[in-house]
Amino acid sequence: MSNICRILDKEERINLTLIHCYRGWSDIEILKKQNYKIILVSPETYYHGTEKIIKLLKRKPDIVQMQDAELILSQGVRLKNYYKCKLIFHPLYVAYKVAEKLNIKKSAKLIVAQKEEEVCKHVDVVFCFTEYDKNYFVKNYHCPKGKIILVRPVIYDGLAKFKYPSKNKRNIIFVGNLFFQANLDTLRVLLKKIYPKIKDIIDKVYVLGDSPTNALTDYKDDRKIKMVGRVKDIYEYLHDSNLAIFPILEASGIRTKILTCFVVGTPVIGSKAAFEGLQENRLINFLIGDNQQLIKKAREILVDSNLQKKISKEQKEYFDRHFRNSFLQKDYLKKYKKVLNTRQKRNNFTVFMKKFKFSEPAWLQEFKLKKKLKYFYKKLKLPVIINEKR
Repeated sequence: MSNICRILDKEERINLTLIHCYRGWSDIEILKKQNYKIILVSPETYYHGTEKIIKLLKRKPDIVQMQDAELILSQGVRLKNYYKCKLIFHPLYVAYKVAEKLNIKKSAKLIVAQKEEEVCKHVDVVFCFTEYDKNYFVKNYHCPKGKIILVRPVIYDGLAKFKYPSKNKRNIIFVGNLFFQANLDTLRVLLKKIYPKIKDIIDKVYVLGDSPTNALTDYKDDRKIKMVGRVKDIYEYLHDSNLAIFPILEASGIRTKILTCFVVGTPVIGSKAAFEGLQENRLINFLIGDNQQLIKKAREILVDSNLQKKISKEQKEYFDRHFRNSFLQKDYLKKYKKVLNTRQKRNNFTVFMKKFKFSEPAWLQEFKLKKKLKYFYKKLKLPVIINEKR
């Protein structure tokens, strides 16, 4: 959501405010560098404090946009009814597909699906990143096709510098928050099924992203695997890598990691699910494969610096054609205009209020683990307003 905020904020006609749920580990210095207004609130206020949110916002929004079903049901519908504004559900992925893989009760997983289906009845528009997500919402949640708008994921390209891979290195990289089960599963596939087959030709494997201390204990003695963790400058490691590999298992969701590699020049290969939502062409088809094909492609790419350079160049050209920020800004503005012109339908919100207990999303295991480990935890007196003049 923050990348969308960055490109929208460049439009002078838009007055943008981001309500940020502060759980203790957000990087405040990064937030301070943004130009738009940001309000940090506690989880309790984020999910339940409608009156506090209204006081903090001060002015009436034309559009309220949220990415979690729980937040839509506990907060979004109330704000929509209070302000008579448009409400957008913008999920990063199908949450139920994520919940299916978590170690939680079956009943809790079903509630995730019920909440997503309920949300579709009360929002004005659903923004989906992929055809997979759109079709899932239509088929399983009975969301009208006319309510769903396909949008493209945004990678902020203002800070990224393009650079060809080094000829003298054979490093691979994996980027992902390992508190998130889907990312951890993907990394395990990479290290168990692909890494052993290419270990003989690589120098290092960089693993970037927030991580529990016990995430990769099986590989603690492997000197080639570098558990880097959280970094301030991801581009430094991407530029030091010759290949990124993402054998992603689940098709739902956005592919920001893939696009980040595209824009900085790091060749990337992955499963078909990894490239879901990207417009297919010869390049994309070449980068896709099952585990055996990825092994073959990795060995071919890592030993050929000219092939790395060719892929790097074509990826950047692909990004510039389809995901350049100046283009996406205009595209999103058109879609928001379409949202404002949609006919608003009021639903009986009180009917389903009794059906769900509102709390942190069942799939948000990251919160529970980080809270337990006090991961990068910093206590703040909330609310905190950043860029208040905006």
